Amino acid sequence: MTDDKDTRGTYVGGSVSGTGIAIGAGAVSNTSINNAADQQQLLKLIEDLRAEIQKSSMPEAMKSTIVESVVQPMHEDVKAPEAKGKLQSGLEKLNLLVKASGAAQSELTTIGTIAGMIAKFGGIAFHTVAPFLAGFGL
Repeated sequence: MTDDKDTRGTYVGGSVSGTGIAIGAGAVSNTSINNAADQQQLLKLIEDLRAEIQKSSMPEAMKSTIVESVVQPMHEDVKAPEAKGKLQSGLEKLNLLVKASGAAQSELTTIGTIAGMIAKFGGIAFHTVAPFLAGFGL
C-alpha cells in the first residue's frame, strides 16, 4: 500500500463464479427469476395483493394509485431479466403508499403478509425494503 490517499480498497486473489454477482464500487447485478414455479407463485401473490388492496377501506384514489403504479408493474416485472430489482422497487413504493393510505390494522396485516411472501419468493430482504409493512407481515 502506498501513501497515496486516492488508493482505496482491498485486493482479494482468487476467482468468483455464479449468477447475479456484482463486484466493485457501484457495481450492479440484474437478477431474474427463472424458475417457472416461482414465477407462477409470484404472479398469484401479486393478484392476491391486488384483490386485498381493492377490497380495503383505503380511499378509491389511493387504491387506484397503488394498483396502477405498483401492483400492475410488479405483475409485468416478474418475467423481466431484472425482476428482483424491479420487485424490490415495487415493494419500496408499496411500503410508502400503504403507510400513507390510512388502511385499517387488519388490512395492513394481510397486505404486509402478502408483500412479505412476494419478497420471500423474489429473494428480497423484506425488512430492509419495506420496514413499515414488515412490522405487520411475516
